[in-house]
Amino acid sequence: MSSGPSPFSGLEPRRLARGFLRGNLSLAASYALSVAASVVLARGLTPDSFGVLAFATALATYAGLLSRWGTEISLVRDMVRAQAGRETALHDALALRMRLALLSVLAIVAPSWLAFPPLKAAVVTGMVLGQLVLVFDLGPIYDMEGRTSRHLLFSAVRHGLYVALAFACVSLVPGTLPVLAVSLAWVLTNVAFVIHCWRDMRVPARLVSQAVARGGALELARRNLAAFLSLFAHQCYVNLDLILISLWLGDRVLGPYAVASALAQAALGSTGLLHRLLQRPLVDGLRNARGPATYRRCLAIAGAVSLLLGLGLLSAGPPVVRVLYPAYMAEAGVLAQFLSAWVCLGGVGGVAAYALLGLGRDRAYLFSVLAGAVTNFALNVLLIPRYGVWGAAWTTVASQALATGLALGASRDILLGPEPVDRGAGPPVRADASAIEAAHD
Repeated sequence: MSSGPSPFSGLEPRRLARGFLRGNLSLAASYALSVAASVVLARGLTPDSFGVLAFATALATYAGLLSRWGTEISLVRDMVRAQAGRETALHDALALRMRLALLSVLAIVAPSWLAFPPLKAAVVTGMVLGQLVLVFDLGPIYDMEGRTSRHLLFSAVRHGLYVALAFACVSLVPGTLPVLAVSLAWVLTNVAFVIHCWRDMRVPARLVSQAVARGGALELARRNLAAFLSLFAHQCYVNLDLILISLWLGDRVLGPYAVASALAQAALGSTGLLHRLLQRPLVDGLRNARGPATYRRCLAIAGAVSLLLGLGLLSAGPPVVRVLYPAYMAEAGVLAQFLSAWVCLGGVGGVAAYALLGLGRDRAYLFSVLAGAVTNFALNVLLIPRYGVWGAAWTTVASQALATGLALGASRDILLGPEPVDRGAGPPVRADASAIEAAHD
């Protein structure tokens, strides 16, 4: 007698490998094109202009996080738990995101015009606006409908368009204006990407106007506060050091570290795809009696993949930098080798994060990333002025190790939980996240 679908169905090796490889073709293309864009920009812009663009990109990431407010996680979790329709979920998410996008402009763009020279402020404005366009991205909906690889394909096309426009900007625009033209190209590519995704998913444009008038944004913001703070703090490992290097050491010094960080993030991107593929079976499994076994299997898969990616970066970092980038970027290859440890730790930490969020332990996850973020900030303040970009690299790895260790510790009851008892032909045993937690208290 059948006991229902297995919680391991999403973890079946052939199915997972097929989805990972198919998605990675698009993801690899996206990151290869991102690296190509950085090569084009490093060769076509002055070192100072390249540093300005890297600084603006890092700052824009925080604007994007503020405008999304963790809804990329809550969309998936709420639809899994409540089986909400995608239009209902999008209504609430868009209502909140559009309000916060306006707040991001006021909080980041406006002060930039007071704090930076006009050209740098204009570049920051362009990159922030381009990032805010992505509040309309439908990535979580693609994930829920099993079309992640299609979304990644569109993203790869978006990166290809950006590379082409960036090359045209640095080749045709005279003087100091190419960096400004590149920021405008970023806006245009994201607008085209969002419009195409909405047409592809046949989401009616009326949702935007309805979301503007929709209430309940404050309630969703309250529910998502912990998820937002967690994601915001997690970005400290990725972008805070770039901002501090620019502010303290100058935009010219930022270039090599920005390239090394981009190469490491390209490797981390593959673990990010793996996390997206594991998210649904992991959340489903944690609501089932097989939660501990599902969690251990996801950790093993992520650990093996991230180790391979880290070893790849360790061996390929210096040759890639030496062949593709101008001579002043030589230090980026050695920095990328060191940041390979970040890739390995981040791959495991991502699964632990999704486990905590899937169990409703938002506070535990928030504590782990906030501890890592505070450590990251403190060590950056201490080490960057004395050791420069190497202080930032040491800080990134140390803070990621702390956050991953705390997340694993907070989920140790599930990690070390017993295997489920085979009940033969009996009905499947179901348990929600609170029941799993109560059984291990």
